[in-house]
Amino acid sequence: MLANSPIEPFVFEDVKFWLKRDDLLDDELDGNKARKFYSLLNADMDKIDTIISFGGAQSNAMYSLSALAKKKQKRFVYFTKKLPKVLSEPIGNLKYALQNGMLLVELKSDEYYDIAQNGYKVKAGELFVPQGGAFLLAREGVWMLAGELNRFCKHQNIKRPKVIVSSGTGTTAAFMSERFDGDVYTVPCVGDSEYLRLQMSKLIKHPKLVKIIDSNTKYTFAKPHQDLWKMYQKLLSSKVHFDLLYDVKTWLVVSENIELFADGETIFVHSGGVRGNESQMKRYMKLRI
Repeated sequence: MLANSPIEPFVFEDVKFWLKRDDLLDDELDGNKARKFYSLLNADMDKIDTIISFGGAQSNAMYSLSALAKKKQKRFVYFTKKLPKVLSEPIGNLKYALQNGMLLVELKSDEYYDIAQNGYKVKAGELFVPQGGAFLLAREGVWMLAGELNRFCKHQNIKRPKVIVSSGTGTTAAFMSERFDGDVYTVPCVGDSEYLRLQMSKLIKHPKLVKIIDSNTKYTFAKPHQDLWKMYQKLLSSKVHFDLLYDVKTWLVVSENIELFADGETIFVHSGGVRGNESQMKRYMKLRI
């Protein structure tokens, strides 16, 4: 059903957090993408034979949609830019998505950006999913997650609950703010705070309800950085694996703003997506960071 993942105590820099283990939702479909695509997993798709999407060649959403399509026995077509030579032998999310039966279509830059800017012209029998799952159909799964958190907070008698999630498009944080009975914090991992606020404004009326925190240091998305590697190594001591692109940066920003969470009433929602570490680790090893 992709629901009711465990919530465990988690100590970070001597501060107590609660960790929502959405990485344990399912063997193939986990994290925030499982929540975003929950409605699709449970939808009647008898009239759909093909799922269409686009994005980066190591995208968590790409892999998750391939797993969804496999479960639903649908064809999955994914558009991306021309692959770099380093991916001539697929690894990480790309490898696993292809194993799930994904049809990868490489586009020229102008063709790719045309889809990114103008969308995809859907044909009969097709379902188009925007990049990263940033669409209204994601609301149902995120609201369900918010309900799980609310019930937990009530059971634990948490008076001033806070939740923190990592953000690419901000979809999870945006819809969470509509249902969570407390403060919603998020960290922009793809663009900056302005970009994130703009993306959320496309989904909800009041994106300012989400509290965005970020680092004073600028980190380019997916580019290896010593600070991120150090935080990844630090988190390994917890025996919980986090992905290098989203949760590691989020924990880094949490560490820089630890005073906001010192009351011990914050739930950190694991974003899942640790399969993607395989390709990212290779980049770190190559650079010897």
